[in-house]
Amino acid sequence: MRFSPESIPLNLGYKYQNYGQKGFHGVAFFSKSDPMRTIKGLDGGDDEVQKIYSM
Repeated sequence: MRFSPESIPLNLGYKYQNYGQKGFHGVAFFSKSDPMRTIKGLDGGDDEVQKIYSM
């Protein structure tokens, strides 16, 4: 699934965070509330691993 920031309904109160590699794997989170904390990558993990934690 591809999306562009212009297609996100920010006027409806949604916020988003995304993490990934252009044209490859990635994740995106959509929410009406701000995350308490976001960690991109894994502590001590391989730099090539594409991960995101959002709480």
